[in-house]
Amino acid sequence: MRFLVFLLIVGLTVSYSQRGDAVTPALRSADTAARARAVDQSARDTLGIGVRSLAMLLGASEYAFQPKWAVEKNGSWDRLQQLAAKGYITISSTKGLPDGSNADQEFISYVATEKGRAIIDAFGTD
Repeated sequence: MRFLVFLLIVGLTVSYSQRGDAVTPALRSADTAARARAVDQSARDTLGIGVRSLAMLLGASEYAFQPKWAVEKNGSWDRLQQLAAKGYITISSTKGLPDGSNADQEFISYVATEKGRAIIDAFGTD
């Protein structure tokens, strides 16, 4: 698993020192976009999830509560359900926050499973 994550990270690396100053910003931007799409596809091929879902997995925490309406509105709910279906996270839902505030709103939090934790751990710490 660590090797697969390493390949994903290597795919993100862009070596501008080999490109020289003759590359225009527009070409550099197109090249970066193409590399980003390639990394996203690599994540999908390797882990079965895209880079945005991977970023959500890396942010999994039982202490982070998000209003469910906001997660649905910004499109993250589908990604979270995909992560849960693949066994990377478990999702919890609660009315209100742990401190008792916002008792009329539904909040979600999500935690990495052992399978998800293996991916997170493969990235190490900064």
